[in-house]
Amino acid sequence: NEVNKLKERLGVSERARLELMDTSSNVMEQDKPSGEIASSNDCENDRILEDVEGRRLMRKEEIEVFREKEQALQNEVDRLDADNEELLIQLGLLRQLQEQERDVYETNISELVSSMEDIFGEALRAKQDQVAAMEIALLDSELSLDAQRQESDKIQKLSRHVNDIEQRLSRKDQMLTDLKLQREFFKAKLMSVTVEFEVEKKMDIDAKMKELIQELQISPRNHQHRTTEFLS
Repeated sequence: NEVNKLKERLGVSERARLELMDTSSNVMEQDKPSGEIASSNDCENDRILEDVEGRRLMRKEEIEVFREKEQALQNEVDRLDADNEELLIQLGLLRQLQEQERDVYETNISELVSSMEDIFGEALRAKQDQVAAMEIALLDSELSLDAQRQESDKIQKLSRHVNDIEQRLSRKDQMLTDLKLQREFFKAKLMSVTVEFEVEKKMDIDAKMKELIQELQISPRNHQHRTTEFLS
């Protein structure tokens, strides 16, 4: 819009120049004095024509400069559009990669948790079955008191062993809980990195667009100042 306004102002100046040339031409054709008056008018007309021609050349150069600036700005806008499209493509690829990595991570964690639960569950059931079998054997046994005491000691040791296994299972459960917390932390970290990446890219694009807007605003003001000086 600013460039179009500049073009309109240049068009007005060009029309004024043409009207001035027409007026000068008419004056030269209508008024043809003789002697010193004619010579003075001819000099004045030549000076006017030279001044008009000089201003026309200056305006022509200004028009060329503004056209070059307009083309440069258009090229920069096209380049930024291309950069934006490339950034959007890269962002899409990063999101796809993020989804794939998250799926793989969740699958691995789920398989690990299931495997550990199966292993420790089977071990606990085996020990429980062993304790139950020994208790049944103790009840059915007709051994002597010493033998019963020995069996009782074995049962106590086995019970302590079972308690130890249960404590291990408790620690393993805590480990599983920690793994789940780490998974949530990594998910949050990945999302934070993705958001920071998008914010940085947006800030970079906004900064470039702000520079373009400032250049567009500065260029019309400089041209308007020169146009005002010319018309005054």
